[in-house]
Amino acid sequence: MFLIAFIIIGIAWINYINLSTARSVERAKEVGIRKVLGAAKASLVKLFMLENIILNFTAIAIAAIAVVILTPWFNNLMGRETALSFSMSGKYWFIFSAIFISGTLLSGLYPAFVLSGYKPIAVLKGAFKNTSGGLVLRKGLIILQFGISVVLIAGTIIVYQQVSFMRNQKLGVNISQTLVLDGVQSVTDSLYQNTLQPFKTELLKNQDIKGMSVSTSVMGKEIYWTNGYQSIEHKELGSVTLYRMGIDYDFVPQFELKLLAGRNFSKDFTTDKGAAILNEQSATLMGFKDPHDAIGKKIISNDTLTVIGVIQSFHHLGLQKPIDPQLITLRLDARQAYSIKLQTADMQKTIAAIKATWSKYFPKDPFNYFFLDDQFNGQYKSDQRFGQMFTIFASLAILIACFGLIGLSAYNILQRTKEVGIRKVLGASTQGLVFILSKDFLVLVIISFLISVPVSWWLMHSWLQGFAYRINISWWIFGIAGFIAVCIAQCTIGFQAVKAALTNPVKSLKTE
Repeated sequence: MFLIAFIIIGIAWINYINLSTARSVERAKEVGIRKVLGAAKASLVKLFMLENIILNFTAIAIAAIAVVILTPWFNNLMGRETALSFSMSGKYWFIFSAIFISGTLLSGLYPAFVLSGYKPIAVLKGAFKNTSGGLVLRKGLIILQFGISVVLIAGTIIVYQQVSFMRNQKLGVNISQTLVLDGVQSVTDSLYQNTLQPFKTELLKNQDIKGMSVSTSVMGKEIYWTNGYQSIEHKELGSVTLYRMGIDYDFVPQFELKLLAGRNFSKDFTTDKGAAILNEQSATLMGFKDPHDAIGKKIISNDTLTVIGVIQSFHHLGLQKPIDPQLITLRLDARQAYSIKLQTADMQKTIAAIKATWSKYFPKDPFNYFFLDDQFNGQYKSDQRFGQMFTIFASLAILIACFGLIGLSAYNILQRTKEVGIRKVLGASTQGLVFILSKDFLVLVIISFLISVPVSWWLMHSWLQGFAYRINISWWIFGIAGFIAVCIAQCTIGFQAVKAALTNPVKSLKTE
């Protein structure tokens, strides 16, 4: 965000340089007269720099007002409180002052030296015209502006594609219509099962409730319970850190976890308290090339467990992170999370019924709940907000670039007014004139597109490396970005060109 903000003000500085140097012809006579009257080059540089400084200070005043007005909206968009205070740290003000002073100097010095360097005799004779060097600079800056615009447009598309990809990717687990309750803490271990089972039985009598399971963790919440285990058969591979989760008999079928080999925990096997279910990652890391090879094998740490099943890996956390090697054990005393699978359209009625049952069995514990899919998707909120802010700032940068292009194209057309009049008198069509007046700028935009494609690919490819599961960047994204940039430029320039082409040629030629 800081980088994009810096790019925005950089584009504004570029506009200032472009417009100042482009309109320098209009101020040439002023400079010539000032020099004839005795003004030194140094005093002229100071004059033009003072104009630039006043402009920048005015911008700061407007920005301060905008900050006051927009901070509540910004806080709402970002989902966090940003203190509205100008009593920031010394480091902040140092960086702010450095950017302001360096930007003011860089954007003002070149125009100031260009304007102050005119030779008064040549200017007052009317022999002065824009230099080829200044023209090359302006073209280079236009290419830079629209190159940045293409990068931002492509970046916006890629950010939204990545977020959409993560939200719509199959997780390998069914978390829809699942209400999760924070487990009870007031009931002692000796009474826990005698209270939990009647609570569960009464809940399942409700036709709107499909099932209930208990666990030490749920999807979307990071697992901190880890142990190092190794397979007795593959001791040479050493210990593997596994992320542990304790569940009851109903967890696997309720969340529709797919067993690749073996079975789920069952009440028919009294030995399942010493059993374990692995996911694909943990089975592979422990040396089992095929899921069936792991069944019946012993794994050891502080305790010894027998593998009774291997499940297909599922995303316990968002797709920003890789799937961890998991170890699932039977923990009927788990009380961290109660997952209730619902099958109703009237959620509020069902939640009210669950709360009434909860109050009956656990009156001392607060009734706290959340929907699992909301909890899981909440992991993508920061990326969604980043996408929104990226879009807003990118749009602002493109808009400012268009302001500069409007100014330059208007000035360019003004310089060619008589040329347009002569062409019209000689029979040129409106479409032909619009093409002639627009083509130079459009060529620059196309050049900027060709330069910006590898830059934007590299930047967004680097950003995507932060995600364990990510999209592939398609070529059509850059095609769309380039098309949008060309359309924006054409609309910006075209308006001025059409206006000039429709002007009565008598008005532009009457002084000749």
